Amino acid sequence: MHLLSIIISLASILLINCVAALPTNSTLVSRATAKQTQCFKEGAVFPRQDLEAYAKQLETVEFDKLLFIPHGRFINGVHNRVKVCAYNTFDKENTSVMNGVVATALYKILDKCCKPDEFLCKGGYGQESGQPKLFVDFVTRSITETCNKPFD
Repeated sequence: MHLLSIIISLASILLINCVAALPTNSTLVSRATAKQTQCFKEGAVFPRQDLEAYAKQLETVEFDKLLFIPHGRFINGVHNRVKVCAYNTFDKENTSVMNGVVATALYKILDKCCKPDEFLCKGGYGQESGQPKLFVDFVTRSITETCNKPFD
């Protein structure tokens, strides 16, 4: 019995030392996690209700529609006075996202950047996962402004 407990103790020490010696790869970790939604502090404003209406339309009417985004390119859509841009920042990989994923990104920006008690919003940017598991950057702005890549 005493020999068995010694063997188990030695095995656990070996296992702990082996796991501690494994290399970590922060690049893999950062690629697997979407960047946090951020808000613009400056710029032209748009009505909060325009972003809400666009997100609701994408979520309910056209949820399954796929949006193709070629590598290194962006596409945009306009709803009243809000512009939404989606960027595929990968150099060699095309991607696509369902409108439901776009709606999720818009709701996150809406929740974080457009206060419910305020009529106007400056917008923001965030990321969601496209297909095949490539992150797409989303930007919301007034139609009078350009959508610059947010995470460069």
